Amino acid sequence: MKISEILTKIADDINSKLQSQSAVVIANLAAISKDEEFLQLSSPIILSLVNIEEVRNLKNKTSPSYSSGITQNFSNLVFSVLFASPMIKSADYLEGIDALEEIIQYFKDKPIFQVQDSDLLINELNFNQKIAIEMISLSTEELHHMWSYLGCYYMPSVLYKVRMLPNESVNL
Repeated sequence: MKISEILTKIADDINSKLQSQSAVVIANLAAISKDEEFLQLSSPIILSLVNIEEVRNLKNKTSPSYSSGITQNFSNLVFSVLFASPMIKSADYLEGIDALEEIIQYFKDKPIFQVQDSDLLINELNFNQKIAIEMISLSTEELHHMWSYLGCYYMPSVLYKVRMLPNESVNL
């Protein structure tokens, strides 16, 4: 499964459940400081991939092999995704805060969800991948460093760690 497909699934899933009918858009937060028109988005939330890292203790392990010889090897990667509200007007700012609160509640209620991998149709069986999402709490200093390396001014936001789970680990 492609990273872009995972991000799209997360955004689509949230958009279908948000009570405020507000949309989450996928975009590069670093572009905000360079493009003033970007701040005029009608969506109060931007989803941005901020880091991809490898889990060292899983480096030499692979997911189960299938009869066609294909293996899935994203299980040792962790993605950091940031939900941020770029809204600057007073009413829009509060709408963005409310949308962040809904996202936090959504992932508290559903920390694991399942996506279908359209790229892996092996022997006419659909491959389903479970994804775990966990909030990352940053200290003030870490938060400052994150926004500095993004090249943006601070925005209300929440950071999550997204990782794929082995197929046998969770039954939904």
